[in-house]
Amino acid sequence: MKIFFIISTLIISGCGLKVINPNDVNKNEGTKALDISSGQLKVVDTFSCNIVAGNGKRVSAVAKTEKEARDEALAKCKDQTLISICRPENLKCVKN
Repeated sequence: MKIFFIISTLIISGCGLKVINPNDVNKNEGTKALDISSGQLKVVDTFSCNIVAGNGKRVSAVAKTEKEARDEALAKCKDQTLISICRPENLKCVKN
């Protein structure tokens, strides 16, 4: 019951709106993740990666590790285009 209360509180408190300034370099700055893999609740830092797909759309991903964020952003980029011109060297990743 205690874990349910903690998770419910985190979900309810995290459901607010976030104002995004289009001039911000990192719109995901300050984003945290809830890690329950060790059996205990732990708030961890995240990484975000951005890339511009071949069709001009900006694609981004947020994950607990930089590798996961890179892989997710590349996968999303490849889903956006028929001919894949998504290069890993074009990814820009930062720690939130």
